[in-house]
Amino acid sequence: MKTVAAKQRRANKVARPDTVAKKLTALFPRIEGIKVVENEFGHKYIHLGNAAEGGEVAGRKLNKEEAEILEEEYLIMPAADYYHEAGYMIHPKLEKAVKDLGWMIEWYDPGTLGAYPQ
Repeated sequence: MKTVAAKQRRANKVARPDTVAKKLTALFPRIEGIKVVENEFGHKYIHLGNAAEGGEVAGRKLNKEEAEILEEEYLIMPAADYYHEAGYMIHPKLEKAVKDLGWMIEWYDPGTLGAYPQ
């Protein structure tokens, strides 16, 4: 017999917490410490590791000249910026990846991000 949570995930096309953590880790290797956490009520969510403090996302592909100067193939951007200094609070690529899995990102405090089922 399927649990209520499993039925809700299937109906809403929400990925399982373990799946979300594995996919985000693979998609964003510059964000360390992505893991599944269980709160005091038994609900699982994804702790987005250092996304809010030092985690990075590969942005647009650099042209040849830029790549030589920066010694990177892609423009490296902060994964998240609570104070909006980078022009966004959560990098659009990270936000889209999480939403595509049926989850949403929420700030706990300026240094902590979590992902929760939508």
